[in-house]
Amino acid sequence: GSQVLMDAIVHFLPSAADGCSEETVEGETVKCDPDAPESAFVFKTVADPFVGKLSFVKVITGKLTAGMTPINARTGEPERLGKKQDEGDCITAGDIGAITKLSNAVTGDTLCDAKRVISYKPTEFPAPCLSMAIVLKGKGDEAKIAGAMQRLIEEDPCISFENNVETKQQVVSGLGEQHLDVVDSKLK
Repeated sequence: GSQVLMDAIVHFLPSAADGCSEETVEGETVKCDPDAPESAFVFKTVADPFVGKLSFVKVITGKLTAGMTPINARTGEPERLGKKQDEGDCITAGDIGAITKLSNAVTGDTLCDAKRVISYKPTEFPAPCLSMAIVLKGKGDEAKIAGAMQRLIEEDPCISFENNVETKQQVVSGLGEQHLDVVDSKLK
């Protein structure tokens, strides 16, 4: 079945040169171009217990190599690309890759050349619609829960967390009961 799958991918899915484009905040469409200054969109952030923060990027133009220092379009600060995890030399336009330990990058950010600052349109996530109070086991667990929730919110922008002053409870909100069950199991 793998040969049939590979043939279907080649036949039905567009190449990066044909189908890889992103819309900027200003409404401009940027096509995949390996010769243009680098720009990449951070579409997912994961907190890995062994590697640390892992940012998944889609490179739209140019290429990203280890040791580069692109600018984060949201903050204006440089983001140092760490040492490579794999034997690949670079991530070129049209490719998807993972970058470790970006200091300020979060889901929806754009990494780009300092000479051509560009900001891609971030993904719109649905607003949380179901809330649940967190019951603490010990008195000093508030800070631990708040820190863990910050990491979970980095990974999943559909989660929100607040300290409700009226009820004096920590409240987590998500997209549904199953979503909040997943958050609960990750917290445990």
